[in-house]
Amino acid sequence: MDDGSETTVIRLPVGDVLVAQQSEFRLRWFFTKVHLFFVVLPVTEATPELLHALTEAAVRFASDRSGDRKGLLVGTNIAVIPVLVAESVSVEAKEAVCLRPTKGWSAFLLPAIKDLSTGMTHSYEGRVVWGGIYSSWIRDRLNCALPPSDP
Repeated sequence: MDDGSETTVIRLPVGDVLVAQQSEFRLRWFFTKVHLFFVVLPVTEATPELLHALTEAAVRFASDRSGDRKGLLVGTNIAVIPVLVAESVSVEAKEAVCLRPTKGWSAFLLPAIKDLSTGMTHSYEGRVVWGGIYSSWIRDRLNCALPPSDP
């Protein structure tokens, strides 16, 4: 990602993932800072089970207190975008990723799937209540990294 993110490859329980991290502070966010983690896993086929497993592993990674990955204690604002980059996507995975994300403990979640067979990026596009003040910035980050569809 060419947006100032720090990137690294790490091993999570779901496999080797690319992690891109950046932080943003804005006055209109009530003087808060958001620590954004993209966690990208390449797979042959995207399934709801893989999406769930990646989401769980990504949130655990982002919330890990043992390192200085986010620079502050748990309870600060963390946004996690777990992304499956897949050669094919099951219908159930498309349906699952387009549902309203669940609220993670101190984490804003926006899972996504990049379908390499169509060039489409699938994610929830509805209204966000919990963490809504950050949602437009987080969606902009997702759309910058993985445009909704290739031209």
